[in-house]
Amino acid sequence: MVNIRTLAKRLLGRGDEVIGLDIGPSSIKVIRLRRCGGNVIISGGGKVEISQYADGSAENRIACTVEAICKCVDICGCRVNRAVCAVDAPDVAVKSFTFDPMPPEDTGYSILTEAEHISPADMDHTVVDYQLVGGYQEGKEIKGMLAAARSDAIMDKCHLAEKANLETVLVDVDSLALINCFSRFSDVGKSEVTAIVNLGDSWTNLAVVGGDRLPFVRNISYTGSEIVHTVAGVCGLSVVEVRGILFQGNTQHNKYESVRGSFLDRLSELAAEISDILRYCQARERNCSVQRVLLCGDFAVVDGASELFGEELFQRVELWNPVKFAGCTESVSNRDELERHGPSMAIAMGLSMRAI
Repeated sequence: MVNIRTLAKRLLGRGDEVIGLDIGPSSIKVIRLRRCGGNVIISGGGKVEISQYADGSAENRIACTVEAICKCVDICGCRVNRAVCAVDAPDVAVKSFTFDPMPPEDTGYSILTEAEHISPADMDHTVVDYQLVGGYQEGKEIKGMLAAARSDAIMDKCHLAEKANLETVLVDVDSLALINCFSRFSDVGKSEVTAIVNLGDSWTNLAVVGGDRLPFVRNISYTGSEIVHTVAGVCGLSVVEVRGILFQGNTQHNKYESVRGSFLDRLSELAAEISDILRYCQARERNCSVQRVLLCGDFAVVDGASELFGEELFQRVELWNPVKFAGCTESVSNRDELERHGPSMAIAMGLSMRAI
């Protein structure tokens, strides 16, 4: 079993320039951040769809993914070959922990015991990482966040990056990168309890942050890609056609209303599940009454998605675009495109933040 924090400290020094590389099943997102005075701004970035031919053999999917990574890095316009990637559910599990006061030598054992309970694989094939909140203080409760990931899933991401001539200096977790991005690129106060919903292609990430509490993280398997496949069957269209209608907002398409309506109907099932999770979170933990909901991810831009979540959650739901909060250097030639894709760039931005 390897502790990834040891690798991170050895390979990633503060101030090193890296790119945040978000490798998804349908698209690649890359962000490069740079510190400018007291601000952190975008100095390069891009989003590239993985070829539709990636649905073939495993070798073909890998080749199409690597091709998309290379193209996205090229769009980013940088010569940086060091990247921070991430793993997502079901290959990783994240949990907060609170222990009674104990000697520091017992803390590691207690964390490993917790990891055994949530690990997606046996411990011989698991990478464990954790972060104490507030550090260790004798006689005080020990609080922190724990992540346990499949070692083969980590190596798969590293190999994809390597095939694209990139060196992976750190492997993060999607949901934690999401929180990392939120901590810098939002206008929400730290005392305001906020639910971040990332509507991804293969998983939906939910994170509740803020207030006097540790983050609450859940990964939900009902996702945009699953909904798109269902809508394609109902409307008699290909998956590519459905994605084009939803993402490009082609209101002139003769099936636009039926595709959009069918998508939102099924998205309401996901919104209802998230509503149940938030009620559970509020009942389980003090200071967990959500005051604000931020929606991001690939499918957050679909017309009507924010309004649907607002109705289901009885909350103020906003489309979160961290690219607009960050801003770009003058050298970024595709700023308009980055802002258009902004709601789907949060994880890539959170990954790039690891070097800031």
